[in-house]
Amino acid sequence: MFFVGHVPKQIAAKWILASDVIVCLFTGPRVVWKDAVQNKFFDALAAGKPTASNFEGFQSIVARDADIGIIMDPASPSRGSRQLIAMLSEAAWRDGVAERSAVLARNDFDRERLVGNLANVLQRAIAERG
Repeated sequence: MFFVGHVPKQIAAKWILASDVIVCLFTGPRVVWKDAVQNKFFDALAAGKPTASNFEGFQSIVARDADIGIIMDPASPSRGSRQLIAMLSEAAWRDGVAERSAVLARNDFDRERLVGNLANVLQRAIAERG
């Protein structure tokens, strides 16, 4: 396991591509992380890498539901580490993460689609306001 500090994006991309899993951690009050989405989540998605999170927030639930990540037990580091090892031991599952990540990115996080959705919401809001 490597903990990489602040590095330029180009270096971070190389680390992500070389990784087996991207670990996404949060601590603190639930309000801080429940709706948060870390940049590393999108980096993992783009690289087709699985994620392992220690919180049940938006990005963790999305990853779990898309079968591209796990939520480790935040109350027990030893159980969390066993969950992480079990995930890494599932070669067939890991082999499918890149394809499932691409589907998730295309269906849920496509920039053009999201911009179009936002434009529709704003146009409806303007129309309702009269």
